[in-house]
Amino acid sequence: MSGFPFQSAFFSLDSSKIGLIRIRNLVGQKVDTFYEGECSSDFLVKKGDILIGMDGDFTIVKWQSGQAFLNQRICKIYLKNDEHFDLDYLYYILSVELERIHNKTGATTVKHLSVKDIREIRRHFPPLPEQQKITSILTTVDEVIEKTESQISKLQDLKKGMVQELLTQGIGHTQYKDSPVGKIPASWKAFSLGALCKFTQGVQIPYSDMVRRHKNGYIRYLYIRDFMDDKSLYFVKNLYENKIVKITDLVMANTGHTAGKVFWGKDGVLSNNAFRISMDTSRINYRFLYHFLCSDFYKKEIRKLFNTAGQPHVGHGNIARLQVGLPHLKEQILIAK
Repeated sequence: MSGFPFQSAFFSLDSSKIGLIRIRNLVGQKVDTFYEGECSSDFLVKKGDILIGMDGDFTIVKWQSGQAFLNQRICKIYLKNDEHFDLDYLYYILSVELERIHNKTGATTVKHLSVKDIREIRRHFPPLPEQQKITSILTTVDEVIEKTESQISKLQDLKKGMVQELLTQGIGHTQYKDSPVGKIPASWKAFSLGALCKFTQGVQIPYSDMVRRHKNGYIRYLYIRDFMDDKSLYFVKNLYENKIVKITDLVMANTGHTAGKVFWGKDGVLSNNAFRISMDTSRINYRFLYHFLCSDFYKKEIRKLFNTAGQPHVGHGNIARLQVGLPHLKEQILIAK
């Protein structure tokens, strides 16, 4: 079932109203927009429902939060017949199929999925008892992953507090001054990122021009997901010298639920839904800049750029106007370490 095109005039920040699930809410499973208008209960989502984002990365989740309305460009999956099919098994099947569809879908800006694409998925299903056994095994694995991620999250919170302190107070300072980014050490200066960095948009390459195995004269083609894992490898002809990123280059997602998130550590030609951030390394250390772009201050500023409707979008022109408090290069390196 497709979501409903809710009228933005009735959008609200009043959390006493029913929440509105938008594509950007799928990963974090936390709504930030609420709806004051009337709507059919048919579009209510409850805990455990399978939801699919129809734009961008085709994110699929089992909704774990409270009841909320299903917004347009999100699809809810439900079983017509639960006597022969297990919903959780279907979730795992769809996760695989959506990745396959995403990999073969071309796009000029953001990839789009239709209900027809989902309906046309064909898979053989084992008998219900076997579906349930497979689901039980996969669910157990997921639970182990969740516990591990919870432990990692606690360590990340500890690191976040330390990073925030270092990025605003530095090391060993006693005198501070006001700046566009708040109080910073007196010896630091505030600069716009545009004064320190250059931004280069990636390139859209047709799927028909890609190959799955490396060969002479080809180079890896990098989607944003490739900075998180190496599950889907694509290669293109090495014809795009000004679109190549190196391991030490920073890359920012431009659109979708990862918009504004920064990555590094890969070599290849950058896809069009991201841009490269190149910097004057005599003035700013790339690891220091990476930590700044992961900081709470930066994330707060990025959220101001997002519209209340549609896909989150950053734009490197907006990023160029952001301010950063900058210490001398030696202190940047110490902070980054």
